[in-house]
Amino acid sequence: MSVACQGIGASVWYPCKDHQSDEPDKGATLTMIVSSELVGVSNGRLKSKEDNGDGTVSYKWEVTNPINSQATLFHILESM
Repeated sequence: MSVACQGIGASVWYPCKDHQSDEPDKGATLTMIVSSELVGVSNGRLKSKEDNGDGTVSYKWEVTNPINSQATLFHILESM
């Protein structure tokens, strides 16, 4: 599972500053809660992975440099 929104804008799937020329000055953080059989992957570095104790896992990814909202993506994959 993934998402792509070039042109129409990132705000169609998450709240953000949605203009192609505007980027968050301090990067972005994305947290995904997925089934424990899956892996959540995004831009930047993995900051934490937490077992929620209910069959789900939270993944927190962080980009510290300016990044265009449309370039902030997630992928949810099957565990290997």
